[in-house]
Amino acid sequence: QAHHFASEKQPHNHILPDHVLRERFNAKLGKKTSDDDIKELRDVVMYQHAVEGTIWTNPQIMEVCEYHFKPYAEVYNAVLGRALRSGLEMRGISAYQHPSIRRLVGTDTRDIGFIHLGSGNHVIKGTNEEIMENTFYRMYLRALLSGRPEWIGKADFLEKMISGPQYGNKAIGLGVLCTPQGFEYAFDVRSSTKIGDWGDPLLKDVSISMIRGDPTGISTGRTTVYIRGDKHHFASSIGVRGNIHLMGPASTHNDHFGDMVYLRPNAPGILSVSIPASGRGSILVRPLFFADIWSYVENNPRPFCWDSWAPNPV
Repeated sequence: QAHHFASEKQPHNHILPDHVLRERFNAKLGKKTSDDDIKELRDVVMYQHAVEGTIWTNPQIMEVCEYHFKPYAEVYNAVLGRALRSGLEMRGISAYQHPSIRRLVGTDTRDIGFIHLGSGNHVIKGTNEEIMENTFYRMYLRALLSGRPEWIGKADFLEKMISGPQYGNKAIGLGVLCTPQGFEYAFDVRSSTKIGDWGDPLLKDVSISMIRGDPTGISTGRTTVYIRGDKHHFASSIGVRGNIHLMGPASTHNDHFGDMVYLRPNAPGILSVSIPASGRGSILVRPLFFADIWSYVENNPRPFCWDSWAPNPV
């Protein structure tokens, strides 16, 4: 959230007043305290801390690093390793610019990699539009993985393939994915997009893409994959010239702010997309929502068949 919506003026409906917390603590600690009592008090404190939220942006960025990157370093490492072994090549937009520009600059802040880190609208609006959070995330993740044996001597690969694209103060990434079979997909990745209707959050994006044509020059003769974020919901469209428009689910549920402005409830989760490496074949778009993950991991633990959920991934 950063401090975009003045959250100190919008208290969560589960926040307990201090006197209620004190009474609960006194009731538990005023008798012989068991381990279960201690665990309950711990859970109460941690939940209150969570619903109160952290107003200052700095610890929010730190928590992203601590909770989303450090524990899942193996996942990011596997993504890069698999891409390398598969013979895939990701070329940023700089590879398609005029030779004179490439000679003078050699790179472009819009270049994308195999791991593409976006930047949210809340942080930039909460910091007077002077800080983009993906700058910190890409540096942290590169440093986190660079000490691993498999990446020693491959600093340039990590530098290019862990990207946090920026275009002005917007998170916009452009590039082309090349498969070993010789087929190429253009990618246009934006952390936010224009929205015309919350009932169909990609409708306006698809229309705008048709009107704009190919301003970057990388889409002509290629299928283009447009990836968008920010608008809370999963959506997909496969339409004009076979171009693919995707929006992943939100990473968390709506808070009370969403209810106040009448947003539909978020369906948090992740999105997997399989596209044919040879250019011809089926496109499989599969969201995996939090309710499904909860069912398999917590509610009724059981094996999950990844092969049937996402067969033949690129």
